[in-house]
Amino acid sequence: MKKITLILLLFNIQQNVLADSDSQINLDIGISHDNNINRSHSKQSTLDSTAYHLLTSFSRVDKIALKQLLEYRASLGYQDLQDYDGTDHIRGSMGISLRYKPGSSFTSPTYIIEAETGLADFQADLRDRTHYLLRFIISSWLTSQLQFNSGIASQLQDSDSRAFDLVTHKLFFSADLRLDQFSTLYATATYQAGDITSSIPLSDSSTEILDIIRQAEDIEFDPSFGNNILAYRIDSRAIISTLGYNLAFAPGQSIDLSAQYVSARAKYGIDYDALSFNLSYLISFGL
Repeated sequence: MKKITLILLLFNIQQNVLADSDSQINLDIGISHDNNINRSHSKQSTLDSTAYHLLTSFSRVDKIALKQLLEYRASLGYQDLQDYDGTDHIRGSMGISLRYKPGSSFTSPTYIIEAETGLADFQADLRDRTHYLLRFIISSWLTSQLQFNSGIASQLQDSDSRAFDLVTHKLFFSADLRLDQFSTLYATATYQAGDITSSIPLSDSSTEILDIIRQAEDIEFDPSFGNNILAYRIDSRAIISTLGYNLAFAPGQSIDLSAQYVSARAKYGIDYDALSFNLSYLISFGL
């Protein structure tokens, strides 16, 4: 795993920076299930699997002006996908956010600019990647129970295989509703334009290979899911919907349950749908 050393170096640098009383550590231990992990448009070649993940992250917030906050953060995580070892990976990231709230009232919007970079090292080397993310968010409490966020984001993913080199742009809206002091219901709707990668077996009789060749920007064999699997990158439009529920049962501890549905559409009928569920145990405490 040639990128692990660099990931750990980034993590250790950020951990030292965050060794301060106003810093926070978060742990996410969870399990998820996806009914279309290979993002296939064909039902007969769709693969489903369960994954386990462990993610640790750190953050620190500094007040740099009367109405401005600067947040530093870092994360390190691992995901193990059952049945398909090629997709198992370790990942790390570092990011910074600038928050500006010009108004003084509770409902005044907060403007947030975020930048992030990270690495991921997969068992299947062609999936190894570096990503760069830039995001702008407007966040506002409409009432003492309802928070609304909207924003735009762009991400560049540079991988060891051109079939996994992705550029995506997103427009998103989200809302958090506090049901009581312990529970929160949240929802997100995202429109995504840009690249996706789909993997299908060459034996998939429902697919006209000529249509894939016409549409694909890059094609390569993908060992992540077995032999004779073809990975191809295409331009698409997708709607991503997320609904979740968070229950706090102790100070700094909560259970989070969410479902996500993805509907992507491209030319020549090369479309896919995917439904995933995630259950996480979250822990948060100050340093």
